[in-house]
Amino acid sequence: MEEKVLQIIKTSGALQEGHFILTSGLHSEHYVEKFRFLQPKYLSKLIKMVKDNGLPEFDAICGPTTGGALLAYELSKQTKKPFYIAEKHENGRIIKRGAFIEPGTKFILIDDVMTTGGSLRDTARAVDNEGGVIVKVEVIVKRAKEYNRMPYNVEWFIFDSLTGDKTHTLHYSALIDLPSYKEEDCPVCSL
Repeated sequence: MEEKVLQIIKTSGALQEGHFILTSGLHSEHYVEKFRFLQPKYLSKLIKMVKDNGLPEFDAICGPTTGGALLAYELSKQTKKPFYIAEKHENGRIIKRGAFIEPGTKFILIDDVMTTGGSLRDTARAVDNEGGVIVKVEVIVKRAKEYNRMPYNVEWFIFDSLTGDKTHTLHYSALIDLPSYKEEDCPVCSL
């Protein structure tokens, strides 16, 4: 599956080179422009691959704005399960727009590209705050395998919530080794 996903990333023109300041504030010489692979002709294929790779029993899907929301919608369309959007709000994300979630609802979280995991951590908190239970965390592209700079490790996705630390297995469709740097360590900035 990973090779097929990487082929979609390349074919769509999503992988770009230059100097980029990521949402996390980190710098990189590469950027994955998610909206290239989130176009309908690629999106449905990507979600079909995620679905065919195996999903646990679940009741609903949630993704952070904006790319994760598009993925959540497509997964909802293909599985006929409801989807929710975790929108930015003050110091995190919330699920709103009149959504009511039954306590114990089993959720799959999905997002497009993960660098630091901040959007997914905030989405996990939003689902947790609504009483949802996370059964899978899915990412299309994980940006790097150098975890010494990241607040998570290879196997686990961790966040703090009001009820204590929670740990969820992180699944990804493709790993692209694209290092990111603090500004003072950025090789492009030092030129």
